[in-house]
Amino acid sequence: LKQRADQGGTGAVRYLPVDFAGVARSSGMRGWSAQTVADLEAALSRAESDGGPALIDVRVDPRTYVDAMRTLRGVPASLTTDRPQP
Repeated sequence: LKQRADQGGTGAVRYLPVDFAGVARSSGMRGWSAQTVADLEAALSRAESDGGPALIDVRVDPRTYVDAMRTLRGVPASLTTDRPQP
């Protein structure tokens, strides 16, 4: 998702927190939230062992967005020099 400043800036793409795991549970599906690697591992283990549909709401630091998009697009980090520092 790209957002230009003249299209509302970051205010147009930043949302209030949504409990997607809670939404999944309210729809009859199993759902977990994960904020740490340990949380994610536990949720993946439960989802896999229980079988059936499941949703894991993984919270990530938005500062990693640029690196994640570059990785998804196949751009090696070694080719970029404008990476924001946390």
